[in-house]
Amino acid sequence: MKGKTRMLLAAAAVFAAAPAASLAQTVQLENLSWEFYHGGYAQADSSDFETVQDHWAERTSHEVSRTLGGASFRSSSLITAGTLSEGQAQVVSVSFTMVVEAEVAAAASGGLAHAFAGLSRLTFDVLLRDVPHAYTGSLSLFDAQGAEYSGGMILNPGTYSYFQYDPFAVDVSTSYFVLPGNSEYRLERRGVTLGFTPVPAPASLGLLAAAGLLTARRRR
Repeated sequence: MKGKTRMLLAAAAVFAAAPAASLAQTVQLENLSWEFYHGGYAQADSSDFETVQDHWAERTSHEVSRTLGGASFRSSSLITAGTLSEGQAQVVSVSFTMVVEAEVAAAASGGLAHAFAGLSRLTFDVLLRDVPHAYTGSLSLFDAQGAEYSGGMILNPGTYSYFQYDPFAVDVSTSYFVLPGNSEYRLERRGVTLGFTPVPAPASLGLLAAAGLLTARRRR
């Protein structure tokens, strides 16, 4: 029992002397940029209608809505992002929520409505500092030279980028046309989650191994 106690104390001393990379904030989300694709269609009758279709960038939240006679639609989006700690891992999270609504009053016999929303562009950089990190995530990241990195790989300190672009992406929509006397509401939540766990520096591992050998010799 005393030998095991000495080994634990030696290991604790080594970790106390080694840099506490796993406790420091070594992962940073940078240069986050995005663009949403919003739109819809409202028709009071065959001669009175309006179509909206456009892109809105770098707004944390945005909404497009129209009402024409008894027909109306709304398309909205919200994005949140940040870095948090989960045990030894540091997690980069980017989440977005999109809501579409369309409604046509029963009295609007010639009314129609439709709404849609999509994330057309998402780009960001992840800065890793001080030590290598084990990467867990389903997205491919790229370094400055264009090399690709996937989940399960060890990433050295540096900047890694993600890029997604589909100008007319539609992630959520109502029926092609909502008819008189009907309404629709749809919500879509999606997100990107990337985990990075600091890998102990070789010097720390060497100190731990040396402590183990020293304890073993003392036991002999």
